[in-house]
Amino acid sequence: MNTNPNPFDSIETRLSIIEGHLLDLKHGSIKPQTQPSEIPPIFDVKTCKEVTGFAIPTIYRNTSKNLMPHYRRDGKLFFKRDEIYAWMTENRVQTTSQFLDEVDEKFSANRKGGK
Repeated sequence: MNTNPNPFDSIETRLSIIEGHLLDLKHGSIKPQTQPSEIPPIFDVKTCKEVTGFAIPTIYRNTSKNLMPHYRRDGKLFFKRDEIYAWMTENRVQTTSQFLDEVDEKFSANRKGGK
């Protein structure tokens, strides 16, 4: 079993996500309009569009490429609210301040250990 992932798979996935975002920009990105308390635990593509702000073609593309969590039943797509929220927030980006703090901690640890 090959434990080294193919780097081109990662690039293809990232390009697909970028393509989806560009299409969203082209078609006009829609902000979520549904309040979190109104969102059912399991919902369809229309509600997914409202929750994520993605265009419906982007949702279909992401699900066909298994880029977002989803379920299929009798030819219809369904999503779990908690899984979509987790998916939307899984790639958190550090603030510049957090990054600099982390770098400072690493340098401080190296200085203490190197003396």
